[in-house]
Amino acid sequence: MRSKAALISGLSISIATVGTIAFFLRPGDQGTVDDAPGSNRGNQRTSQARSTDDHDLTALSRLPRFQSVEDAEQALLEFDLTAIKGGDQEEAKRCYDRFRNLVARIPEAYYSELAARFGQGADHDLDRLLGQMAIYQEWGRKSLEAACADLSNIENERRFYKALHAVLIGATDVNVEEAMKLAETIDIEPGEFGDFERSDLMDTIYDKWIESDPSSALEWAKQVQVADKRRDQWIADGLRAWHEKDPDAAERWRGRENFERSKP
Repeated sequence: MRSKAALISGLSISIATVGTIAFFLRPGDQGTVDDAPGSNRGNQRTSQARSTDDHDLTALSRLPRFQSVEDAEQALLEFDLTAIKGGDQEEAKRCYDRFRNLVARIPEAYYSELAARFGQGADHDLDRLLGQMAIYQEWGRKSLEAACADLSNIENERRFYKALHAVLIGATDVNVEEAMKLAETIDIEPGEFGDFERSDLMDTIYDKWIESDPSSALEWAKQVQVADKRRDQWIADGLRAWHEKDPDAAERWRGRENFERSKP
């Protein structure tokens, strides 16, 4: 099993390397927010299916906060996650965004206890697994260091990796470059977090980086210390995604890169 001391030490060193990450909610991530705790949740199922372009962070911050761990746990367990279990990816994403908005209303002081409670479910208990991952993802966005420190409480290796992934994805919403730096430098005992797991984390962060700032993501891919095959794949994937959104900018970047490579 993983040594907790080695894990915490590695995380602390990595966090110190990348610095402090600002705590804020990115407005573009906000969707429809679930209703207040204690209301008639039986009538909320249809409202959860609504989509909206209203990303008013001020309105979100004014919604009532949960007053106890029990209230927060009940609200998460009663949230209708049917869309996530279906085959429509867009609807599944909207549903999960609404679920995360519900988590955003939970005081951070409750996160550790809630993560432990939801972690008691088996991996096939999808509702509890998604609840725990949403908590860690929001925690990573609000307080990366605290979220990472809490990961040492997870005994199950598979669940630990999923939670680490969620934490770093949350951090990516705040500062993608620092999230990537943490994924590059995080130090966990060999045999439990190898090259495949690290590459998987970096792949996910890179995909989000390409969406938000393709030029910076490609510049990072050029210099990162990985196998040439991996680097070339990242660059190719990044250019392909960028070309779909802004073909002229992508071609200009490609042209500059080809010119630099042709220099003696």
